Amino acid sequence: AEAAKKYQLLSIGYDPANAMRLVQMMQADGLPCNVVRQGTLTLNGPMKDIRERLLDGAVVMNRNPVSRWYLHNVKIRQGIADRDKENWMPCKASRYAKIDGFAALLCAHTEYLRMRPEGSDNGEPRVTVYSLTGG
Repeated sequence: AEAAKKYQLLSIGYDPANAMRLVQMMQADGLPCNVVRQGTLTLNGPMKDIRERLLDGAVVMNRNPVSRWYLHNVKIRQGIADRDKENWMPCKASRYAKIDGFAALLCAHTEYLRMRPEGSDNGEPRVTVYSLTGG
């Protein structure tokens, strides 16, 4: 809870699969937790947005090898829901690849976009910090 105050933590987005105990502990500490459903309806827009931010250099990785490893393990799964719209979901580039860190980044980014829709920054600084390695 001290870190939440220090860093002005507004929300923790999480995948509800297998997270019940951790979420209960965080909520007991007064941390704001919100479900981020793992499907195209929720993740399509944030996937496309985070891709653009990564390509624009707006996501700082500090040359962290673990962060880079997670990113290199992500493949975009494209499914067509209708003829006009492509839906994106992250998936593993190979059977044994790990993408947990990217999934955490995407949950955090999804929550950020949900709380700050485009054009609603009210002049506030647009600095957002994500950590893929807990550091």
